Amino acid sequence: MEYYITPWCRMGPYIIGLLAGYYLYKTEIRFRWNKLTVVTGWCIATASALAVLYGLYDVAQGHPLSVETSAFYNAVNRTVWGACVSWVVIACVGGYGGPVNVHKYDCIVISGPVNVLLSWKGLIPLSRLTYCAYLIHPIVMYAWFFAQKKTIYLTDATFVFLFFSFLVAAYMLAFILSLLFESPMMGLENVIFKRQKR
Repeated sequence: MEYYITPWCRMGPYIIGLLAGYYLYKTEIRFRWNKLTVVTGWCIATASALAVLYGLYDVAQGHPLSVETSAFYNAVNRTVWGACVSWVVIACVGGYGGPVNVHKYDCIVISGPVNVLLSWKGLIPLSRLTYCAYLIHPIVMYAWFFAQKKTIYLTDATFVFLFFSFLVAAYMLAFILSLLFESPMMGLENVIFKRQKR
């Protein structure tokens, strides 16, 4: 546990994110990649993300990983995931939002499917509540689990039900928290900084 929470064991994805942001800043989002680079990048990012997501599938089936494989997976999985997310962000911002899009420099702009999904306007209200939901969701989960009077028999259906229940409850409470604390503080911050600009 002492290694799990230390910042230097978690800085890989943070540094990858900083590098991705720095790349976007330095290029001013004016970069052009050839088709081979785009297709190769999407293939590597997709394969890497799937490897991180399903890398422990054998463990779930009752087949433990070797010490070397386990050490390698634990050493790189977060950094690789950060690199995959950074690729998606850079590719979408640059106009390469999916493996089937036609790039903007070819005079036809067809947003890729990933970019269309991530740019959907319906995600905007949820994105404003994400931080509050992140803060409140462990409390929701602990409250439910600690309130149980008997052992829970977990099945796949139970996991799906609990996931959506916790998700809805966390976002409902996040909405209330946002109205009570975050929104008033943002309004106050705007008033203070407007006065300082004068």
